[in-house]
Amino acid sequence: MRILIDGRMFRGRMHGLARYVFATLQAMARIAPDWHFGVLEREGAFAGLAADLPNIEPVPVRSDPFTLAEHFEIPRRVAEWNPALFHAPTIAVPAGLRCRMLATVPDLTPYHFPRRGWERLYFRWFLAPALRRARGVLVYSEHTAGDLVESLGIPRARITVTGLGVEPALAEPVTPGALSDLRGRLGLEAGYVLCLANPKPHKNVRILLQAWEKARPQADLALVCASEPWLEKALASAHRVHRLGHVAEEDLPALYQGASLLVIPSLYEGFGLPAAEAMSAGVPVIAARAASLPEVVGEAGWLFDPSDPADLAWALANLLHDPERRTELSRRGRERAARWTWEETAQTHLQAYRQALR
Repeated sequence: MRILIDGRMFRGRMHGLARYVFATLQAMARIAPDWHFGVLEREGAFAGLAADLPNIEPVPVRSDPFTLAEHFEIPRRVAEWNPALFHAPTIAVPAGLRCRMLATVPDLTPYHFPRRGWERLYFRWFLAPALRRARGVLVYSEHTAGDLVESLGIPRARITVTGLGVEPALAEPVTPGALSDLRGRLGLEAGYVLCLANPKPHKNVRILLQAWEKARPQADLALVCASEPWLEKALASAHRVHRLGHVAEEDLPALYQGASLLVIPSLYEGFGLPAAEAMSAGVPVIAARAASLPEVVGEAGWLFDPSDPADLAWALANLLHDPERRTELSRRGRERAARWTWEETAQTHLQAYRQALR
């Protein structure tokens, strides 16, 4: 069975989409050793994985997603490789494909929060027809499935919810020395509150900073977020907020486990992987009552109104002063996060592949 997967978004940095493709491909190759997986790659990104798993074959390409060049190069490379099925794991679906195809829609953020004039048109005029031609559509959450039905008219029967996995290393206890070392390198006091975000409007960092100023807790806020002029201006007078740039992959277990809370204030998430990762690490979660986050967090976290900084400030103040409640949410979170494994996600993908090939 020859399956070709588009892995061009992975360049060695494990952002959400890259982690999904890398970890799912790795798990599928292990579960189905008699299947042959090709992966379109840039800059040798999958060379190490292919060295470990002989049924993975990197297929080098030059064109980036969302470029004119991809609509010429990718269909040609796909035809040369001749897969039984092509999987487009992002909303960058090249035109002109002449084989069976599955597509993953991680979320509809650019549709609901467009930053460029063409984004909503892309979803309506290009992506929606491509999804209707596909043999099936994969999404991370029930919320995104419903959003596809309502916003783009994709039939619910053609959509499969795959979920996402959590790296097992996040749940493995980190030594006190490693936690202390990380805090020292990042300039954080013990008991910090963690948020992993970016400056885009739907991540709702402005509301988080407003809530933090209202609560003014005796704790540091570790904000893992890229720089942006408006953000740097807001942080100049912020109360105990430390903006961190990129955090190395090997530091993530200590970063999570050293936190007293994780806050995820987003207005829209296709899944909300940081919430699942924090729960796996035993960190209590405060999450926005929006999009897929209630589906992921369930009764294992504290939900707040993402439009109301006072509601978030109240949640922060309550949990930071209630260690017993944090301990209970930590226990619930670990139990809930145990369901999210890359092996389970891979099994769901393999079943969707089989269905698409019937």
